Amino acid sequence: MNFNTVFFFLVVVALSAASQPITAKEDQVMYNLYGTAPLGTKMRPVEAKSPIPFNKKYSQLSQRQQNIFRSYFEGLKANDIPPFPENGLQEIYKPLVEGHKRVGGGGELLVFTEINEGGGVNKVIVYKSPSKELADLATTIMFNTKFKPASCDGEPCTMEFPFLYDVPQRFKQVRTLNKQDFYKRDDNRP
Repeated sequence: MNFNTVFFFLVVVALSAASQPITAKEDQVMYNLYGTAPLGTKMRPVEAKSPIPFNKKYSQLSQRQQNIFRSYFEGLKANDIPPFPENGLQEIYKPLVEGHKRVGGGGELLVFTEINEGGGVNKVIVYKSPSKELADLATTIMFNTKFKPASCDGEPCTMEFPFLYDVPQRFKQVRTLNKQDFYKRDDNRP
């Protein structure tokens, strides 16, 4: 092999590699839910990450996203559909993020919600929470969320909806910086 042949081969390899689009692996795509920018900055913090888009209904998810979500449930048959918030996961995450600003703390939140045949909530069990306040908040949010009910063999059925959220560490948000209000508690206790 002479130098021209090797050089030509390298140019062809380089051009073919450059023509391939550079994309993230589909299995590694993560969606971010952004919060509001803190005072004095325009940078919005990432409040939650998920392989499932926050703003899509179950019917709008791709087959890959539906398969990821279905993997959270044990024993689903091929034609079974798990329960899902009617307007997407944002119905749970957004109020939880807003409430978390007032509660503070951080850690793992694990909640199981039993969704009935009509899309209503029968019961909520909090298995793990960084604080009682966050557990109460999550319970209230679940009871106020309207779900598309699960489908078992084509019929609406009761099924549990698992919710796991790695709550980012956060300090309670101060409402005001007025000197007289600075040390007051949010719940107006001394």
